[in-house]
Amino acid sequence: MTEVEIAVVLLLGIALVLMCGLLARRRYLLRGSGGITMSVRAGSAQDADRSGWALGVGRFVHGELQWYRLIGVRLRPNYVLRRPILMVIGRRLPSGDEVHLLPPDTVILDCTHGGRPLEVALMGTAATGFSSWLESAAPDVGLGDYSG
Repeated sequence: MTEVEIAVVLLLGIALVLMCGLLARRRYLLRGSGGITMSVRAGSAQDADRSGWALGVGRFVHGELQWYRLIGVRLRPNYVLRRPILMVIGRRLPSGDEVHLLPPDTVILDCTHGGRPLEVALMGTAATGFSSWLESAAPDVGLGDYSG
């Protein structure tokens, strides 16, 4: 084997190990504790400088929704959404480029978390679970105008 062939085989091996590691991490995050696949975007639809959608995994742990970026190696969550300060202020379907970026049957929830705008994209059944989790809080905690 030439040096180039050895380098290519090593690179392919490293890429395979990394891909298996990412898949194992995702599988670990989705098991138990109510894991769901969801996308998050900081800001609201009216913000011109908001960031793009980031795909990840959410885990319901007690009064928090811990969100981990799908492609990453962090063992700690990227966002921790605390139920007492999380409010859903609107609900909409994907529009414009979002239709091509998000999976079919996605619902986008416009939220605030501690007064900061945040959008959460969930597929139909996950959106129902999210709403149930939020509504299971003590009365008047985290519920905004949730009319569709």
